[in-house]
Amino acid sequence: MDRTCRKAINGEFDQMDTAGRAVAPPFLLYLLFDADACTKAEFCKACGELLQGEGWTGYQAVQAAWEAIPIDCSEFLSDDVLPN
Repeated sequence: MDRTCRKAINGEFDQMDTAGRAVAPPFLLYLLFDADACTKAEFCKACGELLQGEGWTGYQAVQAAWEAIPIDCSEFLSDDVLPN
């Protein structure tokens, strides 16, 4: 879910005049959180599981993943899946 793809998806949201946003890489999880379909704790834990499960624990992958996620998950996740 690179930046170009997120921009394309967000352009579609803008054309539909909806508040949805694509965030990387767990954009679908964020949409659930944004729609109040899950709690902050559930969202954060699912993001951590996604990052670890996909092996996205390197510095750049973690930084990119959280760059577009406007949620502070530090109370729920370990440092290996949080940005520095």
